[in-house]
Order: sequence, then structure tokens, then C-alpha cells
Amino acid sequence: AKEQNDRGLVEGGVYIVTGGLGRIGMVLAKRLADLNCKVVLTTRSSFPDKKTWTDNNCEATEKKRNIIEQLLAMDASGAEMLVESLDITSRDAVSGLIRSTVDRFGRIDGIFHAAGLADLQYLEEMSDDISKQEFQPKVYGLLNIQNAVESLPVDQAPKFVMLFSSMASILGGYGMTAYAAANRFMDSFVYSLHSDSATKWICVN
Repeated sequence: AKEQNDRGLVEGGVYIVTGGLGRIGMVLAKRLADLNCKVVLTTRSSFPDKKTWTDNNCEATEKKRNIIEQLLAMDASGAEMLVESLDITSRDAVSGLIRSTVDRFGRIDGIFHAAGLADLQYLEEMSDDISKQEFQPKVYGLLNIQNAVESLPVDQAPKFVMLFSSMASILGGYGMTAYAAANRFMDSFVYSLHSDSATKWICVN
């Protein structure tokens, strides 16, 4: 039987972290690795195949090499860390991620949606392109995750999806017009959901 700790995480559980190579994502990864979890970290940029991580000639920037070293240390501690490069705004890509994770591990215990982009601009400097870039991971990425999760049988679906919003959705901030709006959408999305869903949706600011 799967055992949960006092924070609702499953020892040896299966988790997905979008924006997994960012600051918040790596903190989550380390915490899940402490529980010997199987963790799929997503990134919008390309990342070396895991088979090459230990190769001396692995082509990676210094930043990516540092991440690889951290992931290898987590693997060595008993966790299983995977990195998937994908476009979170693509419905097909997100559905494929959810399905491949279930096919590999049999289930998903939880999803942490930490993908996001903040391009701070004053209102007169805003453009449709800037707004779109900030809305894509927070709004369209979220809707894609919902679509994919709702397609899963109950025994394979995550027990929770945690959305990482921001205090900007409440307090605003200089240059945060689109960013605040995108995060406000996440807050409102969770507030509007019915409580009878098999998956618990949580939003943290």
C-alpha cells in the first residue's frame, strides 16, 4: 500500500513538475528525491538525453551541467529523475507527457504546475506578444493539464494538482500587468472547480 507522509506526499510516489528545472522546480525535485520518488521534470528548452548525462562529452552548458550533477545525485540517493522537453502550451504534448508517465510507472500521484514566465513591462510598453508569452504557461498550460488529467481513469489520475500562482495576483506590482492577470486566472480556476473531482486542485500564491 502507498504510504503518505504528513504533507500528503507518497514515499516512492510518481510526480510531475512543470517548469521543473527552474528555482521552484528544483526545490520540489530535491524534496521529492528525499522520499525516493519518481519525478518527471519538464522544461521548454532542449535538454541532454539522460543516457548521456554521465558521458564526458555530453553537450551541455555550464548551467545544464550543474543541473545534471544535481539530478544524478538525487538518482544516487534512491530517486528516479527524468527530464522531458516539451511545449506546455501544446495540448498534444501535455497529453503525451501524462500518458507516457502513466505507461511507464502505472499512475501519477501528483502534479506540481510551476511553469511560468515573467517579462515585467510597464503598461505603455505592453504588447500582445508579451501578454501571450506570460499567459501561455499559466493559462493554456493549465487548461492542457486539466484536459489530460480528466482523461485518466481514477486509479491512474493524480490525487492532486498544485498550481504555483503568485502574490502578484492579489497585490499586483510594477510591470506585472500580464503576469498578475495570468496568475489571477489560476486562482479563479481553482475557486470555480466542483469539489467532487477525483483530483484535488490546489493553488498557492
